[in-house]
Amino acid sequence: MLHTARRLVSAGDGHRATELTLRVLDHALDVGNFELQGDAMHCMAVTELRILGRFERALDLSERAAICYRRVHADAGESAALAVHAVAAVRLGRHERAMESALLAARLAESVGEAPKLVTAYQALGVAAYSGRNFDESRNAYQRAIRHASEATTPLNAFELHVNLASMEAFSYFTERGLSGRRLALDGLERHVREAELLLVDGGKAVT
Repeated sequence: MLHTARRLVSAGDGHRATELTLRVLDHALDVGNFELQGDAMHCMAVTELRILGRFERALDLSERAAICYRRVHADAGESAALAVHAVAAVRLGRHERAMESALLAARLAESVGEAPKLVTAYQALGVAAYSGRNFDESRNAYQRAIRHASEATTPLNAFELHVNLASMEAFSYFTERGLSGRRLALDGLERHVREAELLLVDGGKAVT
């Protein structure tokens, strides 16, 4: 049932996904399965963040999911939940909280060593650092996410990562030019726009 809910999220059907996930959560609460509770709340948090746009609810659900995962030492799940928590915090303008969650997500993902989790965590760190105008850290995080995507057993499509990094490079360019008055190079922006164009045919997105 949770697999079906995730497919519905990918298809953009947030309301049906939530209905199914609530049934999974009710069952997980009945049997006291903390990892399944985390899975259900993580799925709901992704739905709220990416489809329904209810960021406060996404923040709350992802935090509760992370707590459930932590209780059973499910580091991979906790990393994924914290990545969602970080992005939701960015959407709400809570940049310090976003960085804290994203850094912990990345640390947990490194301990797990699974490419999809590493991509998700470093993407979240890239978003969080960008929101705080820490362009060097954001650039580094996105580049690490792209590298992990390419090194996966089944390579992950890095289209969204290149688009995000291109956006960051553009904002960095105008910010730094406004501060210094100097005309800066646009090599990074051009490179990532070109990479995104090449990957567009696959239409893939980083895993959340």
